[in-house]
Amino acid sequence: MSEGVDEWAVPTLEGSSIAAGEARAVEAGAATEPGVDTLPGDLAPGAAFERDEAAPEGSPRRIDRYLIIRELGAGAMGKVFLAYDAELDRRVAIKLLHDRKANQRAGRRLQREAQAMAQLSHPNVVTVYEVGRQGEELYVVMEYVQGSDLRRWQRAADRGIAETLALFSAAGEGLAAAHDAGLVHRDFKPDNVLVGEDGRVRVADFGLAHARLRGEESGLTPVSRSQRIEALEELGSGSGPDSGSASRSGEESEGYAGTQASLSASLDATQTSELAVKGLAQAPELEHFLRPSVLEATLTRDGALLGSPAYMSPEQFAGRTGDARSDQFSFCVALWEGLYGSRPFSGTNVFKLARAIACDPPKRPRREGPALVPEWLEAVLVRGMAKEPEARWPDMHALLEALADDPRVRRRRWLQRGAAAVAIAGTLAGGSVWGARQLRTNAEQRYWNELTGELLALERERSLRQANDDAERARDATKMSVHQRYGAEPTAKAATPRDPAMAAVLLREVGARGRSSSAWLSAANATLGLSMSHARLQGHAAPVLGLVFAGQGQGLYSLAKDGELRAWDWARGAGELLRAPPTEGAGGVALARSPDGRSLAVAYSDGSVWLVAVEDGEARLVSEDAMVATALGFDASGRTLAVGRRRGALRLFDTATGLEPGAEVFDHQNESPRAIDFDGAGRMLVASGAAAWLWEVDNHALIARLDGHEDEVFHARFLDGDWALTGADDRSLRLWSVRPGAEDASAPRWSAALSQPISAMAVRGTSFAGADASGQLLGGRLDLATGAVSSVSLEGHAQGVWSLGLGVDGRTVVSAGFDGVAKVQTLDEGGSARVLRGHREGIVTASLDASGRWLATGSWDTDVRVWDLAREPLSRELSGTGAPVQAVAAEGEALASPRVLTAARDGRVRLWDAGSGAALGSSAGGEALNVAAFSPDGRRVAMGDRSGQVRAWTPGEDEGVVIGRHRRAVWDLAFSPDGSRLATVSGDGSGRIWALDSGESVTPSVVLEGHEGRVEQVAFGAQRVYTAGSDNSVRAWEARTGAQAQVFEGHRAAVRALALSPDRRRLATASDDREARLWSLDKAGASVILEGHSQGLTALAFDPSGARLATASADHDARVWSTRTGELLHLLRGHEGSVLGVVFVDEQRLLSHGDDAQVRLWLLGEPGEEPAVIVLDGHGGAVLEVAVTAEGRWAVSGALDGTARVWDLERLSFEPPELLEALHAATTSCLSVDWRMRELGENAAEAEATWAYCEAAQGR
Repeated sequence: MSEGVDEWAVPTLEGSSIAAGEARAVEAGAATEPGVDTLPGDLAPGAAFERDEAAPEGSPRRIDRYLIIRELGAGAMGKVFLAYDAELDRRVAIKLLHDRKANQRAGRRLQREAQAMAQLSHPNVVTVYEVGRQGEELYVVMEYVQGSDLRRWQRAADRGIAETLALFSAAGEGLAAAHDAGLVHRDFKPDNVLVGEDGRVRVADFGLAHARLRGEESGLTPVSRSQRIEALEELGSGSGPDSGSASRSGEESEGYAGTQASLSASLDATQTSELAVKGLAQAPELEHFLRPSVLEATLTRDGALLGSPAYMSPEQFAGRTGDARSDQFSFCVALWEGLYGSRPFSGTNVFKLARAIACDPPKRPRREGPALVPEWLEAVLVRGMAKEPEARWPDMHALLEALADDPRVRRRRWLQRGAAAVAIAGTLAGGSVWGARQLRTNAEQRYWNELTGELLALERERSLRQANDDAERARDATKMSVHQRYGAEPTAKAATPRDPAMAAVLLREVGARGRSSSAWLSAANATLGLSMSHARLQGHAAPVLGLVFAGQGQGLYSLAKDGELRAWDWARGAGELLRAPPTEGAGGVALARSPDGRSLAVAYSDGSVWLVAVEDGEARLVSEDAMVATALGFDASGRTLAVGRRRGALRLFDTATGLEPGAEVFDHQNESPRAIDFDGAGRMLVASGAAAWLWEVDNHALIARLDGHEDEVFHARFLDGDWALTGADDRSLRLWSVRPGAEDASAPRWSAALSQPISAMAVRGTSFAGADASGQLLGGRLDLATGAVSSVSLEGHAQGVWSLGLGVDGRTVVSAGFDGVAKVQTLDEGGSARVLRGHREGIVTASLDASGRWLATGSWDTDVRVWDLAREPLSRELSGTGAPVQAVAAEGEALASPRVLTAARDGRVRLWDAGSGAALGSSAGGEALNVAAFSPDGRRVAMGDRSGQVRAWTPGEDEGVVIGRHRRAVWDLAFSPDGSRLATVSGDGSGRIWALDSGESVTPSVVLEGHEGRVEQVAFGAQRVYTAGSDNSVRAWEARTGAQAQVFEGHRAAVRALALSPDRRRLATASDDREARLWSLDKAGASVILEGHSQGLTALAFDPSGARLATASADHDARVWSTRTGELLHLLRGHEGSVLGVVFVDEQRLLSHGDDAQVRLWLLGEPGEEPAVIVLDGHGGAVLEVAVTAEGRWAVSGALDGTARVWDLERLSFEPPELLEALHAATTSCLSVDWRMRELGENAAEAEATWAYCEAAQGR
């Protein structure tokens, strides 16, 4: 036998190729191989994983019938061997997957995918011959390819564009074939493409390694409520939900991809990188497994990280499940690299690479050299790498057609056809009379010249249309990508702060074709649901220090650090310089507005104070001094202006005459006044410095010195005339009684300590708010009758708060901080604050207009922004949950302000106002809750927990009372239609019916026994109770006696969900057998079977009329069926993971939610029409449940990451023209020329023209 070195390549389990030529190949002559002709007894068939004693531990000599020749490579998930198949006389490659490192469910997922691959036969896909399992180990037998991988093929020689494109196109055909078969690669890269010695290209490793790393694949996701809760228990604590149970016989519970220990064991460098980019907020339980050395690994200069991240799509980096469009993105990245020699996205570490892929346009190399990549080809790839999957090519077939559609080739074909036509015509003419031919020569020549010219003109026009079309698609894709960057929630390390106004401008510039996509529809609705600046006012060259609304037309005025005073027509977003600094170098110090809004007082660093008339901008010098003014304040009439200066000078000026009413009478003993405020009657004045002084205005008498602060007092305000509030650098707020005849004005009546010096303060009526330099906020109210103060901690800022305001209602608190955001919240509602984002640097000053609707903010970034506080958000986060939210519910009655509830693993049910998101109370804590529901009248809430306890809570009356207990966890409950009884089901195999009376006690329960396993769900009919169980059955029970009335049989696997039709005459059931069934409750008989899902069903729901039924499945789809005929009406696709639930909003709208962290709103339309969809993002983990209020306006969702949100469904629109109009009305902002060139890659002329068009449209 002759030996030779084989050049071969077999992908390892991590996706990389084993280096060519590392191993000696053994030729296929079986007789020459030792042990093949005559096998020792211990290697006979049936001895599966026999090991050679001399071989390293873990290396088998035989796997089933395959003789192992040698090990080719090893990875974190297993090993790859070269083996010999004696039966078919061929060499094969075998991947041996160590399933001990993952749970059995993951192994079954891999086995199913490999079996599917084995059924796929295509010349451009590595053939999988067999998949099997021996013991605990899974193996995959596949084609052994002699040759190299695509990366080595590219490096072996200089490859031209045509040659590179041909090989990649062949690989693309393999991808397309797999997609057609329902398979997704999810890890396409040159290392996973094999180029055989025969020149044939084969794609390898379809999803095998990648699926193993991801636990969110449909086959790995728990589908029922009980399975999801048990999976969470297993992931969180390693113990099951039924405390005290050592065994789970009869309960087929399988969790997510194992416990923390198994997750830790399976992490490798690529997985760690993915998790790092995905963010620990989505996987906090994995934080301690991440290796910093991997996260901070330096890449090569063009982002060459070993492994998959360099080719991953934005959605994969975001932690969402990849699909065929993700493969398309990876394919285009790899082809770009093959054509240009560098990758389109780069970064020096994984985080920067992820950001580049998610946010940056492809990095175009310089166009030089003989092998220029044509523009049309680049445009094709740019579209394939669009950030939004919907903006890419419809599928791989469309992409491959575009790659083959070279305009130059088309032109040549047209010309060749024209030339052929000319030749044919010439031949035919040759058979005619020579004389006639001579006479017609000139005419024919003109005809063919004209025809050729027309053909060329048509081709030019077609090419131009295609080029314009491709350019428009590329522009739209870029804008959608950059929109995502400015419209998405910021992260701790985000390089770009979120600015919804810029996102809105980008969306309104997307072309008509792009606006028809679901991605644009979702993005437009989401952006319009955010708080955005109505106007971005640019013109200052220095930070903005002062802002006031003034004048009849709600004018806005700003003072900058460089002394410029500007006036703004903020409705149009335009402004002008109202006054320059009075002297060169004089900077702005303070700005105040008279109560009537007619005058502005402006203090400068040169010591001058000026009074500026708002109407005409006329300025009068009020005071001039060597000492700089430190505080300004008008009295209630606006006629008297108080000016405080350094070293104690405090003077009053008559704004009508400009004269001082008297000498320097307010002696602050050389201490600079920091704040000045008049009471409402103009009778008293309070000024602060080292202390706070209370003066009588008319006779200049000192009423009291408000001592007690231990550091300088920078803030002092009157509160309802007879009270004063002060804030100091000693970190305290103090409230003083200053009414005439007060017992002791020098002693504070109330105080509160914050964590840093007080940096801002606001009052309105009897309400007040204070903030400190760390961002902490405190609000409160004074009870005038008792002098008592009620205070509440408010949502703070990441950095110091420098401006505070209270709305006209005295309830709305507006804060602006040096973290660059403003927040809007209420004193008495709780809930999360509305966050106003857009400024690039800290906000220094803010001002509310007289109506309280409009807020202006001035920033260190030199911008002024105006915000419409009347713009309601699309969704509100319900703060305070923290723990995973297992259940949500909405009141069943149509109310003006309905309530919703959340039930979390901290054992508490919390009530919320759906409209405002305000917290309304919570039950007492206990064991982790699995389910909760309102009674039909909304008076009571029932809940069931993991220990088996059933509790009832009457909000406002008690904290919850125990009704009774199951032996194991309660999985579901349901009230009777009149609310007098409660049905519960449990993992102990039983159901119970509890009779509730008007008090807190309950009568003994009726026990429902008959199921042979866990009871999953329960529904309460008019006279009967229906239960679904893991024993494949559905049972009906008499509600009064508990007697079993009927057994519904037919399902071949566990029944996970059931639902009663609105008229309670039909029952729908959903099972792991992939079927839903409809049963008539009026008459016995066979059920209507609804088939079509490819995996187990998770949930179902009737529409309000009962005419349609929606089903959800682990196959990522939801379906809508006719309940009359059983016909499939709508297929709802788009979720990137298991669909965990569906609920109808009305007869036309349906909500679905899944483990991809998304909620989707579908507009169904007519049967057969493609439903429109709006994606609602806002959760960071699987959305476990969604409920809709009775009137259909509000939806509440709860998620595994501990977040709960309320969505205003009335804010959503499916009409692009309506959304486009709303985007134009939402903000007057335009994108600057420099910004467009930097972020969108536009050239100067294009950027200038687009900016000018936008400015003109806004009337500027």
